[in-house]
Amino acid sequence: MNFNKKFKAFLEIAEVLNKHGIIPTLYGSLGLYRLIGQRDEIDDIDIVIPEICAKEKLPELIKIMEGIGYKQDKTFPHEFFKDKEQIGFELEEELKEFAGVDVSNYKTTKINNAEFRELSLGDYLKFYSKALKERENKIRKTKIKVEAIEELLKNKNE
Repeated sequence: MNFNKKFKAFLEIAEVLNKHGIIPTLYGSLGLYRLIGQRDEIDDIDIVIPEICAKEKLPELIKIMEGIGYKQDKTFPHEFFKDKEQIGFELEEELKEFAGVDVSNYKTTKINNAEFRELSLGDYLKFYSKALKERENKIRKTKIKVEAIEELLKNKNE
């Protein structure tokens, strides 16, 4: 789906969250592509919110999202969907812990009636570098397992 359609959906959600005292942070591919232009498909809309909104106040968040037509994913409680649109809520604290991205550095933006925060290019670099490193480690470990299985099967067949 294209950037403009996804961004419009984000702005609608941000505006409703604002009415409940929540200033969300645009995140993920949608947030990055707002800065650098769309490079590939944007699967879902990632939104960062304070931990309290996704834990102690989760019932409130569910009610807010249901009020604009989104249903909670029963498998992943911080994810919501409507038609083909999927929204994933991430926690500010987890983002900081994972990649050292600090919410106090976020730029605040207001478009129409929606106020939201945005990560900097440096923050995206921290996050995606950390994510890439973790994936590379996972791939390396998987390769070791595959090579061990292939070696055992080869020796078994000789």
